[in-house]
Amino acid sequence: MISMKSRAPIIVIFLCAFSCRLLCSAPASLYFTPDKRTEQVILDLVKSAEKSICIATYSLSWDALVKELNGKKGVRIRIISDSAPPGGLLNSEVRVMSGNFLFHPKIMIIDGLISVVGSGNFTESGFRRHHNHFLVFSDRKMAGFLSRKFDSWWLGEKNDVYYDDGRISIFFSPENDCSKVICDRILSSKKSVNFAVYHFTSVEIARALVKRRMAGVTVSGMVERGSIEPYSVYGMLANYGCRVRKSNMAGYLHDKFMVIDGEFAISGSYNFTAAARKNVEVVMVIRDPSLVLEFMEEWKRIWRWKSLP
Repeated sequence: MISMKSRAPIIVIFLCAFSCRLLCSAPASLYFTPDKRTEQVILDLVKSAEKSICIATYSLSWDALVKELNGKKGVRIRIISDSAPPGGLLNSEVRVMSGNFLFHPKIMIIDGLISVVGSGNFTESGFRRHHNHFLVFSDRKMAGFLSRKFDSWWLGEKNDVYYDDGRISIFFSPENDCSKVICDRILSSKKSVNFAVYHFTSVEIARALVKRRMAGVTVSGMVERGSIEPYSVYGMLANYGCRVRKSNMAGYLHDKFMVIDGEFAISGSYNFTAAARKNVEVVMVIRDPSLVLEFMEEWKRIWRWKSLP
């Protein structure tokens, strides 16, 4: 019989091992908006920060987030955005990107340990009105990689390295050819491709889908109805037998995700457009079965209830 006193070191060792596993290789959590739970998850992560918060976003205009950021004393907060955040930020360092491109990633890094990557901007409407998704990773290695990428943006230095741990791959435009990354995955499909995207004007990506459709692969997807514009490939896809529908929700369908053969997903900030090639964007290729399943289940839900032919 092992006494409680002799058990204590074993318990401590177990807890330390569990904590290390949580920080180094824990599976991600996937959240969708509009949903108050998703809002609270992000705000709670900011509350939990003890050393640093890095935010890379197209825009930031969310009162609840600004309030939490202002309440963090002794925490270094750095924000990079395409446009100036609200003047109410009190103790944050801010860089505003300028040039003939959009600074369009949606990333948050907490204490160099936790990463948030998704399709939504850190705005009121991004969380409360539009349909977006956010992945939260408790993974020290990934957070370290994203922190180094953030630093390269912050300092204006080139960093063309991509990330791959066998479960998640992360690419960036314009350094990596993200359109090719997406097309290569599409062209590898054998059964099905399902997508939900805000803008879709890329003829290159559309041609890859059409090739697989002509080879017998089922291609189904939704596009934000407000972006069915003269340059959209919506009609082209429909004409070649792809099942395409328009979103029918109160806010925008602002996602940029794809599920291929039910085996891996593509996520991130990269709209399926030619312009995205020159923008600062992020693309994730996800092979985690549980995450892929969650993406697919949400795709089915909005296809059934939130879209129209």
